[in-house]
This record gives sequence, structure tokens and C-alpha cells, in this order.
Amino acid sequence: MLMVNLGCGGTWHADWLNLDALPRSSQVQPCDVRNAIPLASSSCDVVYHSHLLEHLERSAGERLMRECHRVLKPEGICRVAVPDLERIVRAYVQALDSAPVEADSFEYEWAMIELYDQTVRQMPGGEMGLAMRTATPEQRRHVESRVGPPPTVTAAAKQARLQRFTRERLLAAASRRSTLAKHWLEESVLRLVGGEESRDELRLGRFRHSGEIHYWMYDRYSLSRLFQRVGFHEIKVCSANESLIPLFETFCLEVLDGRVRKPDSLFVESLRPAV
Repeated sequence: MLMVNLGCGGTWHADWLNLDALPRSSQVQPCDVRNAIPLASSSCDVVYHSHLLEHLERSAGERLMRECHRVLKPEGICRVAVPDLERIVRAYVQALDSAPVEADSFEYEWAMIELYDQTVRQMPGGEMGLAMRTATPEQRRHVESRVGPPPTVTAAAKQARLQRFTRERLLAAASRRSTLAKHWLEESVLRLVGGEESRDELRLGRFRHSGEIHYWMYDRYSLSRLFQRVGFHEIKVCSANESLIPLFETFCLEVLDGRVRKPDSLFVESLRPAV
């Protein structure tokens, strides 16, 4: 079976074709799927992406889903995980209703951050990162109940880190240095022409397009409608432990050591029609 994991980040498995714009391992191939999926039509058995769709503008998200439909074989499976807007909003309303008027409420503050921060932040990590760094142990447990534990370093990731001096890593390091030099030159010229404010606006724009921002959010209705609109059928909202993908639980893409990686997720699967 050809199983494709799009925008995999640090969560990948060797049995899959793993694609990401910024590969973290030699097991991951470089690919910016905002443009297209570089695979032939009707060539894949499974297409999967987790917490990728919300980082695309709504129209770009629909283009990606059409690409998923195109590369799947008839009756091929598409599985998508996104932050669940419904669950986040319900948590916000519950926190609002229970917040004490006379005292600060971490649960309320976190609900606001979870709802809004990643859409509006202007620096890496934003308010969410600050809250995580300064949380008490009790507050950290609440955060983990909402968004999952901090990422763990898997054996595969440790092995990837040991491959420091491979040709691919050296080329990636050279590319990063070249990019940093290019950015420094752009900022220096812009600062001379437009001043500090123009330089800061360039930096902000660069960050807003870095892939960290949420450009759209989905609930069970809107995501199911998106599947339907691009041509999928038999659309089903699933749990993290439930999938039509054979042996999906063995790949540990969503559940590791019995814990769901991202508890705030909405999971939806569907099939490309046979005809």
C-alpha cells in the first residue's frame, strides 16, 4: 500500500511516504503541499494529514483536499485531523460560565488563548507558549488535558539527530545560512529606505507566512461538508483509536503509549468513490 502523510512535522513512520516543507529527518521528503501533491492521479491507497489544514487559508485548504481526492485510488481512504472548533468553543463557554468574578481563572485564560492566540499571534509561540512556560504543575496538567503532553523524542527522531553530517543535513544547513543572509540583506535595505517600522513589518509578514498561524478552523459540520464538496463519500467522524486504515494504531501517529497526542482534535475519514 502507498500511504502518504502530508505535512508530517515530527510525527512520521517509515512505512509511509512522509512529506513536509521542512523535513526533520531523512525519512521525510521535502514538499510544500500548498501548491500540489507531487504524485500521480489514482496512485495512493491512503492520504493522511494532521493539524495541517487549519494552517491554510480556506481556499487553499479546499485545493489541498481536491489534491487528496485526485491522488487517491477509487475507494482510497482520506483521514484528516484538525483542532476541533466545536470542542474549543464549548470549553471556552464552560470556562466563562464558571470563572469567578473576584479572582483570576487560569482555565478561562487558557480557553481564550486556545480559541484565539494562534490566529493573531505576532511572534513564535505567542501567548500559548508563554502560558505553557509559566504554568504551575496543576495548570500544566490542565493544558495537557486540552492539547496533549509536550512532544516526546522518539527513537526514530533520536536516530535522525545522530545523522548530523549526512549530505542532506549539510545541504539543509547551507540553505538556512543562505536564507538568513538573504533576510539580513532585505531588512538592511528596507531599514535604510523605510526605517525601523518598515523592517518590523517585513519581519511580521515573514512570521505570519512561516506556517505557525491558523488561517481557518473547522468543526464536524464544516469539515464534513468540505469532504463532500470535493467529491468524497461515506464521511465519518472518528475517534483517535478508530480508522479504516489497516493497522493504523500500530503507526502511533495519533496515539502513543495509550495517550492521544492532540486531545483537542477532530478526526474525519472518508473514501474516494469507486466511480
